[in-house]
Formats: sequence, C-alpha cells, structure tokens
Amino acid sequence: MPDFKLQLTGLANAPWLVISMETGAVSGLSEILSDENLGREAGRLFQVLGPMGERFEEAGNYTAAVAVYEAVGQIAAALGDRVSQGASLTNIGLAYKRARRYDDAQLRYEEALAVLKEPLPSSQLEAHRPLQLAMLLLNMANLCYERGDTAQVRGYATWAVRIVAGNPHPVARSVAAGCDKLLAAI
Repeated sequence: MPDFKLQLTGLANAPWLVISMETGAVSGLSEILSDENLGREAGRLFQVLGPMGERFEEAGNYTAAVAVYEAVGQIAAALGDRVSQGASLTNIGLAYKRARRYDDAQLRYEEALAVLKEPLPSSQLEAHRPLQLAMLLLNMANLCYERGDTAQVRGYATWAVRIVAGNPHPVARSVAAGCDKLLAAI
C-alpha cells in the first residue's frame, strides 16, 4: 500500500507530510511544526488527518490511528489550540479503548481532561470547549462502564449531562442521549 503524501505549499519550504498507510508513521512533522506559517495550513491539516485517523480505526489499525492523532495533537499544541489538542487526546483514548488497551485509554482521557480544563487564550476556542469536554466525559463514562466501575460512570455521565443541558446542538443531544443510555444501564 503506498504512503499518503501531502505537500503543504502554504508553508515556507513547501514540506511534505508523509504518512505510512501501513503503520501510520508520520514523517515531515518537525519541519511543519517549526514553520512560521503553520497557522495558515492548520485547517487543511486537521481536515485531512482527522478523517485519516478515523479510517485507520475503522480498519482496526489502532497503532496507525494513534500515530495520526498524535500528529494532530502536536500541531494543535504548536498553535495553542487547546480544544483541538483535547480532541486529539480524546481520539487517542478512544482508539486505545477500541483496541481494549483500557489503561492507555484512561491515561489519554485524563490528559485530555487536563487540557480542556485549562484556560483558553481565545473566546473563539472557548465556544467549542463545552461540547468537546462533554464528548470526552461520555467517552470516559463508556470506558468506566466497560470496566464495571458504575460510580465513575455515574459521575462522568452526570457531569456531561450538566454541560449539555439545554444546548440544541446535535452533538449536545447525542451526548445527552449516550449519557442517558449509560445511566439507565447501571
């Protein structure tokens, strides 16, 4: 299977980001992270890399998915985008959970929680934080449910429901429904 290659022409030296379609190994990231124009290409990178990680997960290649999500997290951290960094850590945790690596999943979820609880530098980012935090809490509740820790399920799910209460956004409704289902199951 050939590698995926993306040339970032908006950056100074038009570096290539190369992702192994077998292992998910990412090369060229250090050049991208050090480029002063990274902010201009970030949206494009997130649009390409996020779905690529999801495809790896769907194919059961969790190692590759984690590698791609880690690249997204590094880019987000370099930009100071704490919401995207938290989303990346959440996605890594979810990939580990699907691979039944529960301790690794819990660790990444806790890292995501710490990132998402930090003050954000921009009110624009702040608007996205509650939904991202609620999705993370639902994922944490699901992990605890699989591990049989009903007290933690109740705590995380209740916290997520409080965050999304009254929010008409489809993601908020989905989180509320997922939490209701978990709470009914325990």
